[in-house]
Amino acid sequence: MSTPLSRALGVMSSRLRAIAGVTVTYSRGSDSVDVLAIAGTSTEGVVLGDGTQVRARVSDWIVEASALELSGQQVDPMRGDTIVVTEGERINTYEVTDVAGQPCARLAEGGETWRIHTQLIDSQPVGT
Repeated sequence: MSTPLSRALGVMSSRLRAIAGVTVTYSRGSDSVDVLAIAGTSTEGVVLGDGTQVRARVSDWIVEASALELSGQQVDPMRGDTIVVTEGERINTYEVTDVAGQPCARLAEGGETWRIHTQLIDSQPVGT
């Protein structure tokens, strides 16, 4: 059910994507779609069996759920999918991944956006 607060957050998120968003290519196998995304980071922690705490900093991408469409079907992010984006003079490839025992993505803003966890797996200079 939509509340005034969730609707306001949705409007703010849309405006933020328009101002701070970058176009990324989201791919699964040979299917891909260009979407507007906001880059972010998360720090996740897990405690190992011996009590050691491990923290990982991951790159997150926030995308509108309805924009994530492959082969004409709206899809949920899946581990192993990739996001390719030009950042400065580099073309960076990020792989969608689970983090610290948590799923690779979670819905936010009442199900209107995905927060997708990724790790950088490749970086090439622009023009190669």
